[in-house]
Amino acid sequence: MNYRTGLAAVIERLRRRDAGVSRVIGAASLVVAMAATSVGAVAGTASGATAHPRASSSPIIICEVSAQSGAALGVGLGDKNGITAYVKWINSHGGVLGRKYQLIALDDASTPSVAVSQVRKCVTQLHANFILGPGETNDYVAAVPVANSLHTVLIEQGAGWQGIGIPASQLTSYSFPGLYNAYFQNDLDMIHKIIVPRHYTRVAVIDGCDPLCNANYNFMQQQGKRYGFKVVAGQSVTYNQTDDTPQVIHLLAAHPQAVVLGIPPGQDTVTFLKALRAESPTIPVGECAVCTLPSFYSAVGGATTLKNVYVLGDSSMLLKYTPDPTTRKNLTDYINGMKAVGYGTTSDIAQDLVGWATGLQLTDAIETAKSINENAVKNALAHQSINLLGWSWARTPQNYANVGSYHSVMATWGANGQLKVYKAS
Repeated sequence: MNYRTGLAAVIERLRRRDAGVSRVIGAASLVVAMAATSVGAVAGTASGATAHPRASSSPIIICEVSAQSGAALGVGLGDKNGITAYVKWINSHGGVLGRKYQLIALDDASTPSVAVSQVRKCVTQLHANFILGPGETNDYVAAVPVANSLHTVLIEQGAGWQGIGIPASQLTSYSFPGLYNAYFQNDLDMIHKIIVPRHYTRVAVIDGCDPLCNANYNFMQQQGKRYGFKVVAGQSVTYNQTDDTPQVIHLLAAHPQAVVLGIPPGQDTVTFLKALRAESPTIPVGECAVCTLPSFYSAVGGATTLKNVYVLGDSSMLLKYTPDPTTRKNLTDYINGMKAVGYGTTSDIAQDLVGWATGLQLTDAIETAKSINENAVKNALAHQSINLLGWSWARTPQNYANVGSYHSVMATWGANGQLKVYKAS
């Protein structure tokens, strides 16, 4: 299995990003200006209400835009697999409002300008009712303003919303986040399960530039005031950097008691952990997202590197340990639905969750609105209260990214290569 493809995933779904957000916004602004000239001609056609009428029994067209090639391929494959499985599952259960979904998947080539073109194609050529994706940050930062200008509901398949480069005016329109900010939830897991129970007062933070280089550092500083610890050092690593030793040495020079991990999952996590363990064999570090795969265990060097590394438990572990019945039901449907269409491997279950979750959100909004009209579905999403696959939205029209609750399991790797649930004491 390709290592990067196996690890690019979810539930942070801590997306691979780079620092070119200002460039992306500029490109997106140009495309939005171009799109605005034709909004009058295409607005409303996504629901088929104007230029392309459809009978009520016709399929609801979902246009999925994701990276099926390029640097974010692993993320894109997971998104596509997840929504593909969800569409087959919901259609086999009667569809929505008595209609089936029709899925059209487009490749954004991990390129913002291509993502923008594909979003426009979804509306102006394919007459899609709704858009899911993109999933890589720079791509959806560029795509969101375009979908908004076309008055077409878009649910992006990435993590993060405010503070990633989308203009504030675009955050409460037709586009919606598809996942909570998993970075910050992983940080909170470290606070609640490691830092506070052990009475740590000195913490270091390693950040990935994706696109912001200090988001976790700033978040942990804020939390330190509340929970009684101090962030004594912070460093950033650049996407695809091959040696993090200088950053590690700087962090450890401040004598922290734990290191908070804010690096995108994949090879960057492996590079940092190897560099850290070469300097400090046992300092606690976490929470590591999508680090529950056997491929990760092998790539990072097994039990020696992973000693005192805390990871976010996968969906199967959460299913076993969560006390919430709705979460258990949704996770059971997800796992069974994935297996039913041949996506039941450990890697699939770990990395395809976001595609499935965006499908759930869309279906809930359509059923709440009792319509596929864009404005009705937009309004339903803006007020959406839904329990998903371990987290829930409590959206408001002023805050589309408001999280109502979150359930997680922290785990550790044993010397035998098996995961076990970690219980704070």
